[in-house]
Amino acid sequence: MTPVDAAFEPDASRAVKYYAELLAGGCDGLVVLGSTGEAPSLSLAQRLGFMQALAGGALPLERIIAGTGSCALAEAARLTSAAMDLGFRAALVMPPFFYPGIAPAAVVQFFEALVQRCPQPPRLLLYHFPQRSGIAFEPALVAALLRAIPATIAGFKD
Repeated sequence: MTPVDAAFEPDASRAVKYYAELLAGGCDGLVVLGSTGEAPSLSLAQRLGFMQALAGGALPLERIIAGTGSCALAEAARLTSAAMDLGFRAALVMPPFFYPGIAPAAVVQFFEALVQRCPQPPRLLLYHFPQRSGIAFEPALVAALLRAIPATIAGFKD
């Protein structure tokens, strides 16, 4: 989870301390800015600032995945690019989740456009959460994504 302060701003100093304790205490890795409620509720500036603060906090970013999903393609691309530039292990991306039932071809187009907007090829984890996104990463969709952007798909979170 993302700790917040009394003004509901992400509290990076508390997060760095907490995440370091989790990693030192036996966690293999972490996903930050996930969909447990906080990330979609944070602005682009808050999410970018939080990722930058974590990167400056001496955490082993090779063990941390950043949630970069957004309904807005430009925001998802900006967050994903930042995660890669800062050294996070991968970016966890939900499909565009505002309108449920988007055609599989449109989901592929979204991910192709996301990758094209990143200066360096990102490492993406597909976030299968159909209860929230309205879109399921069915085997046929995953196969289409692997054909369209094969070097970028690093895994899958269910």
